[in-house]
Amino acid sequence: MRLSVILGGCLLLAVVSAGRAQTTGTGQPGSYRQTEQSLQAAIEKNFFDAQTGFYREHMRPEKKDNKFSYLWPLCGLLQADNEIERLGAGSGLVDRTLGIIQQYYSPESPAPGFDSYVVKDGGGARFYDDNQWIGIAALDAYRRTGKINYLDVGKQVYRFMMTGFDTKAGGGLYWEEGNRKTKNTCSNGPGILVALQLYQATQDKKYLDTALLLYGWVNRSLQAPSGLYYDNLNLTTGKADRHLYAYNSGTMLQANVYLYTLTKEQQYLERAVRIADSSSAYFCADGKLRDGYWFSAVLLRAYQHLLQVYPDPQYVRRFAACVDDALQEDRHSSGLMGKPNPSDLVNQSGMLEILARLAFLEKQHYLGGLAGTPLFRFGVIADVQYADQDNAGTRHYRSSLRKLGEAVDTMNAAGVDFVLSLGDFIDKGFESFAPLNKITDRLKMPLYHVLGNHDFNIGEEQSKKIFGINTGGGQTKKMFRTLGLKHPYYAFEKGGWRFIELDAGDVSLFGNPEGSEKYRQASAILQKLKAEKAVNAENWNGALGSEQLRWLKEQLDLAVRKGERVILTCHMPLYPDKGRDVLWESSEVARLIEPYKNVMAYLNGHVHVSQYFLRGGVNYVSFKGMVEQEDQAFAIVSVYPDHLEIKGFGKEHSWVLRNAH
Repeated sequence: MRLSVILGGCLLLAVVSAGRAQTTGTGQPGSYRQTEQSLQAAIEKNFFDAQTGFYREHMRPEKKDNKFSYLWPLCGLLQADNEIERLGAGSGLVDRTLGIIQQYYSPESPAPGFDSYVVKDGGGARFYDDNQWIGIAALDAYRRTGKINYLDVGKQVYRFMMTGFDTKAGGGLYWEEGNRKTKNTCSNGPGILVALQLYQATQDKKYLDTALLLYGWVNRSLQAPSGLYYDNLNLTTGKADRHLYAYNSGTMLQANVYLYTLTKEQQYLERAVRIADSSSAYFCADGKLRDGYWFSAVLLRAYQHLLQVYPDPQYVRRFAACVDDALQEDRHSSGLMGKPNPSDLVNQSGMLEILARLAFLEKQHYLGGLAGTPLFRFGVIADVQYADQDNAGTRHYRSSLRKLGEAVDTMNAAGVDFVLSLGDFIDKGFESFAPLNKITDRLKMPLYHVLGNHDFNIGEEQSKKIFGINTGGGQTKKMFRTLGLKHPYYAFEKGGWRFIELDAGDVSLFGNPEGSEKYRQASAILQKLKAEKAVNAENWNGALGSEQLRWLKEQLDLAVRKGERVILTCHMPLYPDKGRDVLWESSEVARLIEPYKNVMAYLNGHVHVSQYFLRGGVNYVSFKGMVEQEDQAFAIVSVYPDHLEIKGFGKEHSWVLRNAH
């Protein structure tokens, strides 16, 4: 039967039945989807009591067990329900579990909230984190469905959790109502998430202010030097409990992702990546999950969220490998998790959520294996910057010959369709091109260059010859010819994709002779930027210029007419905002390309580090300079109809890029 449930003043529809409706996959299911279905069925069979409509704490009730489960396992099931519905693999699951959770609802002052145990059976203490896990899942469901009742649940949870705030020990939320002994990461981290989700949904600044208040307190009071988080602060002793749990790192990692998304402040992304690095190394060490399944599920939430702004798949792939180990070593014959005896309901729910999330990630191609054969593949090298000269700082110029040779061998073996060089093929001297070309002549596929600022650093006599052509003279354009270029910017088509190769030095001091019109334009732009104290007011940067911008728009329009997807390449980046090495007119170029929904990515070198930015639906990727130290750095990009997979070699990052328009 169907039952209308009043929850904190909002109407929920919950389906109460003898068991949870079984879900069916859509399309070709992957292994995680199949295992999730099996675990879901095993949980219903072994933990759900059809006569009472409640779940038990254990498969086989233990002497200490209550008649019904505590609230915490239902928080886990609620989040798993949302992830299963997100897969398109079921409906009504969230409402049904919220209906059961309603039986834990207590209207007691100072604010309504959920008891840790069924109210009609005596109730229990109220924990702020239990309530917050419900709020997080409900607000996730609101963002997915737009149903206002889920938003109302989140607001109710916020009102309750804020009754646990005071300024003792500098601020923060307590863990348990009425227990003033500790303030925990596990009640502040999820509290930050509830506040940020509400700010995202309502744009009410009070929620952002609360999130920042709690965020500052946790980082001051409970962050370890490693970037992970201690469990709690004891207010009696003033000392931190230094236990490290996966869910504490997970909530704070996700808090940084939300803050970066909402504020666009780079510091939050940098902090998120630091926590991801530290937590992955610690909690996924040796190919095994260090923490329990539910605690680990909260960490996976953060890794999955991080992909939206930093699509490096290493964290979810390492986590998935640990899950594969757990499924091999710890799966019971009943289909539940735990050997020799199945684990409690909270850890079953944790694994259920993990499997649903991994099934979603599998569908999105972040885990590999289901993407099929790419349309084509291409190699990427950046800032080879060879010269026969001694090392200078981190730049190991002579080593670039060896590294380029290794990259060529790898790309030949992989059978890529072509290779892109993102500029600064040499550091200086026209004679530096010859040994590089001798290596790239071994390529079994075309090599396409874009020009970098160092490519013009070839000596006065050679420059005169190049600039003679630029200004209409009759000299041989040796540098362009040696790079196989007929024009400094150009485009080509491959498999329904248009590649647009831009010239970052078309209007620059290094790319034009003194006295030329473009040199005068570059001087005027640079002086204006210096007057404005712009950080990119450097003579090694440049601009596309009005002529190239018109050409770029024509190419983008042509791609639209032909139904082509677009990848742009340029030596210089457009981001970060106020970056020292970005194109002089980076904002103007971004405003031009970002409205085009067929633009997938903008690839560049110049900065010598791996970077990623998502702006206006476009994936902006900077590639690491091959010249840096003795480390190898190049990539192979696999192009699929709906995404790009960048596989980094050596110190180059790997990314999975999706169309974000």
